[in-house]
Amino acid sequence: MGMKLPKLSEGNFEIMKVIWQLGEATVASVLEHINHNRRKKIGRTSILVQLTRLREYGWLQARKEGRGFIYSAAVDQETATREIVSDIKERVFG
Repeated sequence: MGMKLPKLSEGNFEIMKVIWQLGEATVASVLEHINHNRRKKIGRTSILVQLTRLREYGWLQARKEGRGFIYSAAVDQETATREIVSDIKERVFG
């Protein structure tokens, strides 16, 4: 597979799951979904930083809308899952 995307941290993966689920998302909608079941809430700035990073890494794409962006996945969930599984296999079995 030609794409070597940076590995997803736990936090990044959580954000990607929200975006795959929603199809498209704003910072506010990601924030709402991430914080929904959390006792310890994550701030908007942290989410924005992670979204920006995921976009730089090639995991997300974004289009300008008004003053903000609408984010969508640049990688489908199936492909990402395969990447993650093969990474785990590599780490476990060398």
